[in-house]
Amino acid sequence: MYRYVVVFPTNIKAISGVCAAAFGVAVIYGFDAWESFKSNEAKILGFRQTTQQVNDYLSSNKRYGGWYVLADPEHKVWDKKFKLFSAHWDSPWENYGKVFPEEARKSKEDLRDFCFKSIEENIDDTKDESNAYLDQVSDPKKGFWDLCLDLQGSLDEDS
Repeated sequence: MYRYVVVFPTNIKAISGVCAAAFGVAVIYGFDAWESFKSNEAKILGFRQTTQQVNDYLSSNKRYGGWYVLADPEHKVWDKKFKLFSAHWDSPWENYGKVFPEEARKSKEDLRDFCFKSIEENIDDTKDESNAYLDQVSDPKKGFWDLCLDLQGSLDEDS
């Protein structure tokens, strides 16, 4: 009825070696996954601060106040934007391919990251009430504004 397992000293060394190796791999993978998670969280937090700053500037801008808003970095609108834009990267009628570089076309996260990095580099555009960058795609260097921002009420519909 009872079975006994006989373990020889040589087997113990092999078993402990395999266990130690498995534990080491798990620890290394765990640390790597944790660092990746913390890095992503820090990036999202920075993007949220950018969102707040841009939306504050846009709401106080007399030309664009109340019209445009930058969505939260985890809002589902980024998925919708990626699906729309990626269907038309090469369209001769759209400028999406000219505005978004290759690295921004790989995933919704890459598109979002490109938008936020471009906005952070050009955040002063939201303060200037004389510019027309926010509502046009004609300038490939500034066309990201129109494609990365949303109309004020559109985000409520996407919630």
